[in-house]
Amino acid sequence: RPFPGRKWIVNITSGASRTPYYGWSAYGAAKAGLDMATRAVAMEFSRIDPTFTVCAAAPGTVDTAMQEKIRSCSVQQFDQVDKFLKLKESGALHPPERAATALIRLLMDGRFKNGGRYDLRELKWLAIARRGAPPRRSLRSSGGRQRPGSDPLHRGPRQSV
Repeated sequence: RPFPGRKWIVNITSGASRTPYYGWSAYGAAKAGLDMATRAVAMEFSRIDPTFTVCAAAPGTVDTAMQEKIRSCSVQQFDQVDKFLKLKESGALHPPERAATALIRLLMDGRFKNGGRYDLRELKWLAIARRGAPPRRSLRSSGGRQRPGSDPLHRGPRQSV
């Protein structure tokens, strides 16, 4: 028996799925694979249950255990360690709760579209979640080109879903 109501799968992706970092080949490849799996599952689910939304969200630089481990590396282990140390020192890392708040707000507002990939840094949604103010920008997915006449809040994957 089908489950009534809206259903979501929101995969947490990363900028590393699109930008290579030395020493992160497995992580970057896994996140890139997750991005493609998101698009493929979205396409498949759209034929099975149109109330199901599958998308991916990159929350940006979140202060996690992974970030701690990165900052503990030497320059020989990870040549961009200084970048991540500066992010921490400058307060540019967001707490996980802020990322979760932004994701929940976007879900509850129905802003995630099936097959989309969203980068919360580009949209400044993490800052909005911190302030608690309503968003001023429309949410756009970075998952391909926007088709004429399509939903202005969504640029979906290149294939139809």
